Amino acid sequence: MSIVSQASLPATGVGNIMKAKQNMTLEDIIANGEDSQVEVELDEIHPNQLAGEMVAFANTYGGRILLGIDDEGNIVGVKRENIDEWIANISSNNCQPTILPQISRIRVNGNIVIIIEVQKGVEPHKVSDGRYYIRVGSINREMSTFELARLFQQRQLVFLKRHQ
Repeated sequence: MSIVSQASLPATGVGNIMKAKQNMTLEDIIANGEDSQVEVELDEIHPNQLAGEMVAFANTYGGRILLGIDDEGNIVGVKRENIDEWIANISSNNCQPTILPQISRIRVNGNIVIIIEVQKGVEPHKVSDGRYYIRVGSINREMSTFELARLFQQRQLVFLKRHQ
């Protein structure tokens, strides 16, 4: 994905889809809309909602949250001061275990867009109130008991005994 009109973003290691997206411009990504690996938000997002976005990406394939883009896809930039510290506090205090996102900033026509890159987690993640989320298309949803058990099994943290 290219930003600052044509600068490239680093790949997040989430497969061929993200490799293809790393060569896209920010404008192209915004025009394509949100999907299973891209979320756009204003920096007015509630901390618990941002934590849910990060957790959902960590529990699926990873992804990017672009802060500073409105619902119509306009690049309005971020207004919040100390945004790196704010994001770091949310990823530490509102996500369990802590998520360590890569935080980048890109200037587009005088506006700053923050890119929060979340890698696929090694272990399942939940928000501070105990809920686990996954990303399905452009939405996050709470995991079912079966999905959660399967996630723990995939991450080799629990072994389910099969009934024969």
